[in-house]
Amino acid sequence: MYKNRTYFSTRKVQSYNGFLPEHIEKRRQNFVPEVEPKLIPYNEKTWKKMFPKKDNMDYSKLQLSNIGIYSIFYPNSADELAKIIRSYVPNKNAVITDATSNMGGSIFAFAKYFDRINAVEIVKLHCDILENNLRVYDIKDKVDIHCSDYLDVGDKLNQDVIFFDPPWGGKNYKEIKLMNMYLDSVPINQIIKPLLSKSIVAIRVPYNYDFKKILELTPKSYIHSFFRPDGKLSFYLIVLDKVNSK
Repeated sequence: MYKNRTYFSTRKVQSYNGFLPEHIEKRRQNFVPEVEPKLIPYNEKTWKKMFPKKDNMDYSKLQLSNIGIYSIFYPNSADELAKIIRSYVPNKNAVITDATSNMGGSIFAFAKYFDRINAVEIVKLHCDILENNLRVYDIKDKVDIHCSDYLDVGDKLNQDVIFFDPPWGGKNYKEIKLMNMYLDSVPINQIIKPLLSKSIVAIRVPYNYDFKKILELTPKSYIHSFFRPDGKLSFYLIVLDKVNSK
């Protein structure tokens, strides 16, 4: 076990905690994964595709769940995304929070460009997988793991920039014409709005995402397109600057 792990207890949504406006807080619902999370057996070809390359790496020590197999962030895209986000943060020593850390796909890349990382993950099994994978890559010293709901701990963290990669609703997200995204059944734009007074916010969204409400949050918003190797659009990165920035 490494020393800098921090676990907050995941609570049931019962009372107003001050992070969101009270009328929004009252609409929160407990997060339930689309399937019951379970570890899946090692597959060398799949693991080498889904995890960053590293000399003398024993990929069999890395872990994935049945959710991670289709939701983990692929290395090349994650690295490019991390580099872009870092370019918006002027601080010499920058801290990023990954509000939806999953099994570490983006964390591996953030560790190359940021000085400290808050990794927040609500699913207990995924916290354990994340901890294991960070240890295997030997980047544990840069990362504090918070096994909790970001909406419960987000205002307690030191963070220059916050990255969201909310659930896309499982494998069938492509069937939705215009897609919205949520945490605890709260629209992501309502979560981001109070955060923009203190932090830059970046969010990864699918190509069929409905941009309108999130782009209304700040006059300074930037959209980056990411493409698959076959040239088809894969996803967008939206970067929202602080509302009080000059």
